[in-house]
Amino acid sequence: MVSEELRRSNLARVLRSYESGADGSVNHWLVLGPLATAESPAAKRAEGVDPIPGLEFARPDGSMVRWMRHETATGLVDFGELEGWRFDAAGASALAATWIECKDDLSVEFRLETSGGYELQLDGRMLAAAPGRSKGLLRQRIVLGKGWHSVLVKVDRLDGRLTLQMHVVTPEGARLPGVRIWH
Repeated sequence: MVSEELRRSNLARVLRSYESGADGSVNHWLVLGPLATAESPAAKRAEGVDPIPGLEFARPDGSMVRWMRHETATGLVDFGELEGWRFDAAGASALAATWIECKDDLSVEFRLETSGGYELQLDGRMLAAAPGRSKGLLRQRIVLGKGWHSVLVKVDRLDGRLTLQMHVVTPEGARLPGVRIWH
């Protein structure tokens, strides 16, 4: 077994698999936060490893933050409504991670909407970013090869709510058949 196959095999032991929502929404995430900024030391350390539920990182003040499972029926993640999350500062950040498993090569469209700035990473590479205030719905077409693909979204709140919503659909906007979402 090559190292990438072993990694995915190990991840499959701690992650759970789901279908996307009826509209292609990603309803299952691992979330980490709140963080002072997406560039905080805890965020940087978390970015460098595969997210797994319960994995903890130290904040600069010594408190801990951990990856937690989050499920939503609508695909909307409102970080301010998560249990135990408080945003004391005007600016705050969070990370959300999931994996997409494709049975075949697929042409897809990522549709991402956030309440603030964001960075969308696919397989460890930046796919799109909008620092500061989001410019509305991101529509990014890409071909996903057969296999697993990691998705990481860093979101920043400038004021108000900190939210994200993502759909992974066909270029025509339909739900993708044969795709599994892991968290």
